Formats: sequence, structure tokens, C-alpha cells
Amino acid sequence: MNPEPLTVLVVDDELPLRQELRLFPWEAHQTELIGEAENGEEALQFCRSFAPDIVITDITMPVMNGLDLFRRLKSELPHIQVILLTCHSEFAYAQEAVKLGAVQYLVKVTMDEQDLEQALQKAKEAANREKSLQRGEQNQRRFAASKHLLQISHDPGGEENLEQFLQASYHMKPPFHLVALHVEAKKENRPFINYEMEEALTRLERLHLFTWLPAEEGVYLLMFHMENNTPQVLRTKLEQVTSQLYEALDRDHLSFLSDAVH
Repeated sequence: MNPEPLTVLVVDDELPLRQELRLFPWEAHQTELIGEAENGEEALQFCRSFAPDIVITDITMPVMNGLDLFRRLKSELPHIQVILLTCHSEFAYAQEAVKLGAVQYLVKVTMDEQDLEQALQKAKEAANREKSLQRGEQNQRRFAASKHLLQISHDPGGEENLEQFLQASYHMKPPFHLVALHVEAKKENRPFINYEMEEALTRLERLHLFTWLPAEEGVYLLMFHMENNTPQVLRTKLEQVTSQLYEALDRDHLSFLSDAVH
């Protein structure tokens, strides 16, 4: 299975530059251009909604310039890697931004494809290191939460304790929407399937507003954060999730069963 491409947002108030970057062979570098913005404020809103892995931004822009955008991203979404586009007169600002954590700066008037390739490679390496660190921390939290849920399930007052746990840990409000996802795979394929399943669930949970936890062998608990759900809305959302899981994994070795709990 090929690694998931890293996502890129381009920010520049000059249309010709954005058009030029659309032609860059993103896929050949395991990246995907997912959006454009004309100023820092527009870019910040996009990042809050879609959290791209890499932002390539000009420094001089109206409304909010690239340096202010960089500072806001460093504060709010520090996992996003930033490549700066500059003019000659902006070198001092760009160098300072690199000291603060920007990946690299590129001079717009002399930038060629190889320059962008090298900057992207540095950004990808930094993004993958950040993802690895985050994944390790997430796995620790998931394991601790899974142990806690197992203890609750054996407690005589388990239902009330479960409600308290979900409200305190995940800010969920009743009625709760929980789904047990059962994964059936051939014995020889289970280690591979378990790994790929967890990778896929991690990619999908932010998109579909749920949190997943491992339960027992081949069973995952999905906790949906959407309010005012009806059983039909939950079923539709679950169908979307399972459909995308099928696309992400090898169908020949995998089948799904799910039980919804409200």
C-alpha cells in the first residue's frame, strides 16, 4: 500500500504564481495540492478546517502577510510545515522565520522546479517526523483509554461511569453515539490488516468527526462527536467510513461487521 500523500496549500496574492505552481508535478513527489489562498487570513481559515501538512506562502500579501500567517500557524497548528516565498528585499525576514522554524525560503524570481523539490523534501521529512511523534503519543493515549474502558465494562455502575468518561475525556454530550467495528481477516493477514486498519482509521477520524479506540483483537470502538444525530444520519456516516476503509485496504482479506450503540 502506497503511503498517503502529504497535503499542500499554496498562498499568494499573485494569480500567475499560483497558476505556475498548479503545474508542478505534485504527485511525483508524494504530495497533493489541496487548496489555494490569496492572503494569510484566508489561508489560516483553510488550515483550521483542513490542516494541510505543508503551506507554501508568499511573505508580502494584503490583509495578513506570510510572516504573520507563519506565526499564527506556529501557535495554533505547529505540525504544519511552512515554506516561504520571498523577494530579494525580504531576505532578513525570511532568515529570521527559518530560525523560528520555517522549513526554507525560496526567492520567487529565481525559483525553479529543483529548488521547490528540495524545499518539499525538507518539508516532507519534517512533517513525517512530526506525524511519527504524534502517532506515538496518540497510541499511548488510545491504549490508556482502552484500558479504562475495559475496567468500566466490568464495573457494576459501568453505564454511569462510561457517560462520565466520555464527557470528561472527549467532551461528548448525551445521547452518545458509539459503534463497535468488527474486522474479520484471514489469520495470516491479521498483523498486516490490523496495522493498515489503524492507519486508515487515524486518517479518517478527523474527516468524519469520530474517535477510535482498540477494544479486543479485531474490534475497534468508534465514538462519534456529532450532535443531534438520528439513527439514519449515524448509519449514513458509518457507511461512508466503511466504504473508505474498503478503498484503503485489501478487500480480498477483509470484511466488516458493525454494531451501533446509542
